[in-house]
Amino acid sequence: MKFRKFSKSAILLIASGAIFGAGGDAFAQLTIPGLYMQTSVSSTGGTTFKLGVAGTPNTIKKVAFSGISSSKTSGIRVNSCGFGKISNVQSLTSGVVNTPSGSFNAATVAGSTPILEPTCTNGVLSSELPTTGNAFNLGKGTVLVKGLTANTVQDFTYTTTAPQNRNVTINSCGFGVVTIPDSASSATIEGSSAVSLASLQRANLTCTGRDLYASPLIASVTNQLSIPAIADVSRAETSVFIKTTPFNIIPVTITGAASSKSVTSDRCSGLLIGTDTNPISGTVKINGVSVDTSTLPIGTIKACGQYTEGGDTGYAYATGNINSPWDANLASFRTGTGRVFIRNYPGLTIGSRSILTLETTGDRNVSLTANKCGIATLRSSTSYPLTGSSTFTYSGTTQTIASIDNGAAPRCTSAGLTYKVN
Repeated sequence: MKFRKFSKSAILLIASGAIFGAGGDAFAQLTIPGLYMQTSVSSTGGTTFKLGVAGTPNTIKKVAFSGISSSKTSGIRVNSCGFGKISNVQSLTSGVVNTPSGSFNAATVAGSTPILEPTCTNGVLSSELPTTGNAFNLGKGTVLVKGLTANTVQDFTYTTTAPQNRNVTINSCGFGVVTIPDSASSATIEGSSAVSLASLQRANLTCTGRDLYASPLIASVTNQLSIPAIADVSRAETSVFIKTTPFNIIPVTITGAASSKSVTSDRCSGLLIGTDTNPISGTVKINGVSVDTSTLPIGTIKACGQYTEGGDTGYAYATGNINSPWDANLASFRTGTGRVFIRNYPGLTIGSRSILTLETTGDRNVSLTANKCGIATLRSSTSYPLTGSSTFTYSGTTQTIASIDNGAAPRCTSAGLTYKVN
């Protein structure tokens, strides 16, 4: 499966959220909602939430949380006549205010007919205050409270439901997260309509550089944001990632794989290469000398051993013939199973226990073991380099590495699988 590609410089902003492309072609695409619930799941299955906010990379967005109820305490300065004043009372609360002389409803008092504030001289009022109630409207949002201890500062308490504002820094991937205040029930982003926090979709997103990663959440987490599935086969440069089940072992055949590795001859100055699993065929190079293995006769592998004969001691190949037990002149051959023996080959000098360079090209069978997240990785190595033109076969399908969308490697962490989605 192939997904739409983005160039390194592409930055796309879409509707309520964003898709941001950077650092190569995409494995999958994710549109981040304007608001979402950033969700983390612990190893024991517990969940924690923060508010996720989408926006233009490297900017700041303002978010207001509402539905928050909190108790506040403030002070009222009392004069010698036993009354004090609370200014802008409705900016504090529209509910109940509790004072040492009694409680009153801020909205009710602020909406009543204002009285004329009496003057206080040496503890004497210029006119009497109303006898009913302990709080009176002086107009312009100010409330007079009587019956307090003269010449003191008295505490009063109230409950506020005023929105709490937060600045959210948007990262280079186009989202930011912020801690949700206790008891908050909704959020507003820069003056838009309030959104219920309980209705927000849940996702676990991370940002590395400008690469956006998503971690699929466990099934018990409800209302999950739809995360694009990781491709069955994906890659990062020449590393190929195959989705399977955790710890599964899968066979892969690399077609025409080039290999360069060190090999060592035996004590009899012979070199045996290839295995039944990865047979040798066609032309190979040994220390730069081309050897066409298809022209070699069919032979049988013999063991190299030490002999003593007529006072001479050396190493030769056991023939199994009692009359002529040792063969010191065994020449190159191939077996019927793809193994190749090289000795006394024209132009090639091989000594006892020589370290040689073997270069081969041919199909190579490998077994890949998936990690706990169910991702098996086919990697390039010094001995078996992979390039964009390398071809491999998995589950009956042959693919060239360059034909697979290039992106970032999926990660397997303690929290599970996470992979690039921009």
